[in-house]
Amino acid sequence: MTDLETFVLGVVWLGGPCTAYVVRRELRASPGAVYPALRRLEEEGLIRSRVQSWGERGKQELTITPRGIEALRGEKDAIEATLADLEARRAWLTRLARQIDAAPQKKRRAASAG
Repeated sequence: MTDLETFVLGVVWLGGPCTAYVVRRELRASPGAVYPALRRLEEEGLIRSRVQSWGERGKQELTITPRGIEALRGEKDAIEATLADLEARRAWLTRLARQIDAAPQKKRRAASAG
């Protein structure tokens, strides 16, 4: 499962039942990314959708299946590895930001002139 599919599945699990719009809003992702991921997850039996009446068009309500919950459990190590990677990046960027703030004004001017 891709990271995006894991994130989408997680949003459906946490916010479900929900719509694709809720998934897109939560992930701040484009329809071109979210809708294919939702389609793959449904084809794999990890989520299911059903049409709910809503205005003239209706809407697809998404829910996670028991198989989807098991898939999320299986992705736990990958989720923890992603979190560890993000924490390492955050720590490095924090260190970098502090070094920039602490740099003498002369170094800053030289860097901006280049």
